[in-house]
Amino acid sequence: QRLDHWLISNNSSSNTTNSEGNLNCAYWFADMEGSIMGHQGHRLSPAKDVMRYFRYKYPIHGSVLGLTYDPRKLPYERKNNSSSLQEDIIDFVITEAQIHGFHNTHFVKAWNYG
Repeated sequence: QRLDHWLISNNSSSNTTNSEGNLNCAYWFADMEGSIMGHQGHRLSPAKDVMRYFRYKYPIHGSVLGLTYDPRKLPYERKNNSSSLQEDIIDFVITEAQIHGFHNTHFVKAWNYG
């Protein structure tokens, strides 16, 4: 089942956020196995899934998000070389979390594997 459909359907049973009664998550290991930007032809977007995760209030206080991505698969050429893709993704995740009320979000560790 596609994650984007799952995130939306588990929230759509009411007009409230998950923090008010639906499903919550203590740990999400988001093993994207591809570009963080996804694949438009297949309508897959891991970045949008991360946005939905916070928008629909899935994380509980103290929860952990583990995110993997393939840094070699970018659908565009990076024009701003002042930061790395990893830094951009960390900033994106923290910003999304804070926009949706998760103000104590912080980065813990990054490592390469594979």
